[in-house]
Amino acid sequence: MRLVKFSAEHLATLRLQRSQEGMSSIISDIRYGQSLETPWSFTGVHNDTIIGCAGAVELWPGRACLWALLSDDAGRHFLTIHRAVEGFLKVAPWSRIEATVDVRFEAGQRWIRMLNFQHEGRLRRYTPDGQDHDLFSRVK
Repeated sequence: MRLVKFSAEHLATLRLQRSQEGMSSIISDIRYGQSLETPWSFTGVHNDTIIGCAGAVELWPGRACLWALLSDDAGRHFLTIHRAVEGFLKVAPWSRIEATVDVRFEAGQRWIRMLNFQHEGRLRRYTPDGQDHDLFSRVK
């Protein structure tokens, strides 16, 4: 798998994993993808197939929100993805990084904890399709 700079157009060919299918309607809006185009956003590609897109959006100096949209094929590349995210977090310039995970997505909940994020609370009806998410943070 290789990493390339994220572009909003990458979302058009990303086949979301089942746990993120509720985001399908929002990622089809090019404006949403453009809002994720930051210096800290990347796309993982394997054999010309987009495996996932991830990055961070700075909310203000010192605080950012981490995001990841992964395909069903991402599981086969989990170790590579995990190491890339760990490396990113080590050099990230923010003192606080937040992320949310669907409360029903056990694998996502395990992964965010593996990345040393701490649970902060429940966000009710958080997603476009009304699903609850848990809020996590990693503070330096």
